[in-house]
Amino acid sequence: MISEKSGLNVIDEPLYRSWEGAILLGKLIGLNMNITTDQSIILYNGTKFIVTDIVITNSSVDLSSGTIAKGYFYSGASRSGVEIAAPPTTSLQLLTTSSSYIGNKSNLIVLTDNNSVSVNTIYFSLNTGHGSAAIADAYIFGYILS
Repeated sequence: MISEKSGLNVIDEPLYRSWEGAILLGKLIGLNMNITTDQSIILYNGTKFIVTDIVITNSSVDLSSGTIAKGYFYSGASRSGVEIAAPPTTSLQLLTTSSSYIGNKSNLIVLTDNNSVSVNTIYFSLNTGHGSAAIADAYIFGYILS
C-alpha cells in the first residue's frame, strides 16, 4: 500500500517502511565472516548519502554454529568515524542458509541516528570471526544527497 505523507509517497507495509526512491548505493559480494579487519564497501554516484537499509544475505555456511559476536558498519577505517549500523548480538547467527537474510526492515540490523555519511566508502568490521571459512553478501540501500 502506498500512502502520501508530507507530500511524499511512502510505502506503508508492516515490514517495509521507506520513502520511494531508495536505491542500491553499494554492495560487497564475498563479505568475509571470519576476519575482524576492515572490509570496505564502495558507495557509488555521489559524495553524500543517507543509508536507509542494510541487508546481509547469501551466507556460504550456517553461521549459527560459529563464534560471531557482532558486526558493525562505520564511516571510517579501523572502527572510526560514525557508527552507521550494528546488528543485535545474535542476528548474524540467523544466517543459516544462502537464502536467509538479515536487515533493518526486520529489526535485525539497527541503523543509528548517524546514517548520513559524506564518504564514498563505509567499512564492515566483526568483533569475532566465525572460526572457519565463511562469506556472505552485504547490500547498502539509501539516497544520494550529492
